[in-house]
Formats: sequence, C-alpha cells, structure tokens
Amino acid sequence: MEDYKKRIHDAMTRGYERQTKVKESRGHYGKPEKQVERDCLELMRSWGWSVQILEAKATFDPRRGVWRQQAMKAGTVDCVGSMADGWSVAIEFKAPGRIANFNADKNSAQRKYVEEKITCNVFSCVVDSAKRLEFIYKNWKELKEIKGIIEAREFLFDMLPKKRTSLKDDCLFSE
Repeated sequence: MEDYKKRIHDAMTRGYERQTKVKESRGHYGKPEKQVERDCLELMRSWGWSVQILEAKATFDPRRGVWRQQAMKAGTVDCVGSMADGWSVAIEFKAPGRIANFNADKNSAQRKYVEEKITCNVFSCVVDSAKRLEFIYKNWKELKEIKGIIEAREFLFDMLPKKRTSLKDDCLFSE
C-alpha cells in the first residue's frame, strides 16, 4: 500500500514541477507583427476609422488529424473596418521586413482575398509598418479624388508585394 501512495505522490510532484517550471526561450523574438498591428491601429483610429482585428485561430482535430479554422475563411486579413467616409478597409499586417512572405505559396488564399477586395473598391493592402500604411493611404486617397477610383484601385494592386524573380528585383541590389 505504501508503494501506491509513493507513486501517486511522485506523479503529483512531477506534475507540479512541470507546471511551475520556467520555460526556456526557443529563440523567438516576440511577436513583431503585433507591434505593427498596434502602430497601424493607433494611426487608423487617429484618422477616425472604425476597425477591428480578426483573430484566425486554428485548432487541431486529433480524430481526423487535420487543422481546422474556427470562424473565418482561410486567407482572411488581420484587420477589417470602415473609414469615416464609409469606404471599407481590409488590411494584412506582416512583421517588419517580412512583407515578401505575402507571396509564399501558403498565403495564396490571402493574396486572392486581398485582390478580390481591391477589385470590389475596398481599400485593401499589405503593410509591415504604420509608415507604409500612411504612404499607401495618402496616395490612394489623392488618386481617388483626382483621377478616380479605377486609378486608385490600380495603385493598390501596384502596392501589393511582387514575387521576386531575380536579384534585380531585390531593392538591396538595385542600381
């Protein structure tokens, strides 16, 4: 009987130690995309926009052995809302310097989503900083007012990250 009590005590002790153990860092550098998100939200709200962050959490279904999306369609952007003048907004945030990841094969649904929104006259873009968002918005707004929505829409398409085909496409190697 004493052996039984000792095994239970040892198991409980191991469980407690596992729960209270300080986890070692695995080399993650925080969540830089979240900082971009915070900066952009602050900027958009200063413009009077009504925007919200959409959390796309996937869960693993062990019975089927697959990941499932809970509430949103794959490819949905990080932020949606509307401007003070009624225009819709759909923005995808990327970590600083990681905007090219938008073109990864795994993000094809996201690219399709953003392109569909632009086609439907939604202000939609991919940003890795509040500065980039401000640049895109101000130029889009000016084009829309001066040349019309078609030119403004083309500008948004031009602002989407391009697939890199050679070193010449990389801004670090531009002449």
